[in-house]
Amino acid sequence: MSSAAAVYIESHKRLSDWNDELEFLGFVLLEIVDPEGIEERGFCWHQAVDLPTIIDTLQHACSIPNEKLRQTLNKKSLKYFKTLLDQCRQIRNAMAHHQSPDETRLRILQEKKENLSSWLQSIIRLLASEFDIHEVRWCPYTAQSQTKATYNESTISLDDGPLLLQREKVLESVKKPQIKPKSVKWKSKATEEGRKRHWEAFKIAQRRKVERRREIDTQKDEYRRYKLQELDGDYYQRRQLRLMQVDRIHYLMAGEEKEWRFQRTRYLEYEASAVNFSSCISFTLALLAVSAPL
Repeated sequence: MSSAAAVYIESHKRLSDWNDELEFLGFVLLEIVDPEGIEERGFCWHQAVDLPTIIDTLQHACSIPNEKLRQTLNKKSLKYFKTLLDQCRQIRNAMAHHQSPDETRLRILQEKKENLSSWLQSIIRLLASEFDIHEVRWCPYTAQSQTKATYNESTISLDDGPLLLQREKVLESVKKPQIKPKSVKWKSKATEEGRKRHWEAFKIAQRRKVERRREIDTQKDEYRRYKLQELDGDYYQRRQLRLMQVDRIHYLMAGEEKEWRFQRTRYLEYEASAVNFSSCISFTLALLAVSAPL
């Protein structure tokens, strides 16, 4: 395989994976925000909705006053979220148009994808908490399935763990384990040539054992780093959620304070006008009393 083909296949695979992850998160968010809107756009099976339709539907939901997104997020958060959705199109277009971006461009797209994934998961958890929604049904399927499958829906919990990690676990659970047939070994009489082959096989096996041990140690290190990244990601995601909740509470408090000041000023002005009117009446009565004939 040529280097150009390898570069294209690797980059296209990464773009396809990012596109699938964003479609999954967008589907979960739409199931909370506007499930009827998916059917209105022609998708009887909600999970068939593609990423461009998800982006259009979410951007439309951001502009409707009484929708859940407008009720939950403030204007600043909505504006930034729309900007991220526009950036999401870049990933989808690069995948759909079979582009082969270089490493620098891929890193930029990956940063945008991770930022958007973090925001989508934070908004999903915020809306789920706000409107008391705990789970979404999702059907895992892969194009590599070799048998006639029964597509059963799985439950994606909105209360436990990162959503993308749940997706990976569900996809892993539907993969069929491959059973290797057992090989039959026939015994033969020992010869000098056989001993040499056995000795060479023994040395190869020992080398493989050492390499396997190194591979296991490397996998343990990678798993440890992955768990640390997962732990940090979950922490920062929950922190982002709390900050968004605090921001919303601050926005509501500012509105309540503004209303309170307006009502208070109106009552104070009314009281001052009442005092002035009472003073004018008293002055008029006193003037009439003085000027009246005895």
